[in-house]
Amino acid sequence: MQASGARSSSRAALISGVTAGLIGGVTIDAFLIALRTGIEHQPVLSLWTYIASAALGTNAFSMPAAPLLGFLMHFAISAGWGAGYAYLLPQTPQLLRHPLISGSVYGLIVYIMMQLLLLANGMAQPINQLTLAIGLIAHIVFFGIPVALIAPRLTQRVI
Repeated sequence: MQASGARSSSRAALISGVTAGLIGGVTIDAFLIALRTGIEHQPVLSLWTYIASAALGTNAFSMPAAPLLGFLMHFAISAGWGAGYAYLLPQTPQLLRHPLISGSVYGLIVYIMMQLLLLANGMAQPINQLTLAIGLIAHIVFFGIPVALIAPRLTQRVI
């Protein structure tokens, strides 16, 4: 009976984490798209083309399917990060007690890890104060904090 309960809570954590990650993906995209289209005057699809370029290299910028691939990659990665956060919840009670701090730290970790991935892939762009500020705000405020606020609530509802 206990194994079934553990499996059920693991499944609940996975579902809630993936959902929280997808919601975080929507909020970070909304922020970044608003910046790209409003301030930088770039097309909406350029965000997802850039994401696809992390997998396909600079060839992505000339591929018509690149925005779709980047969109799918972005949300798969967001779902994975959300699932990772939800996985940590039962083992790390302070995540539940301090969601704003936990979400901020998690967003910072996600930002650093994604920058390291881009660096390893040869796709890192020079970082100036503005791009650093935008990246940190995007990953902390519009990804980490939403995931930290949503994942625990969804886990309780799914169980």
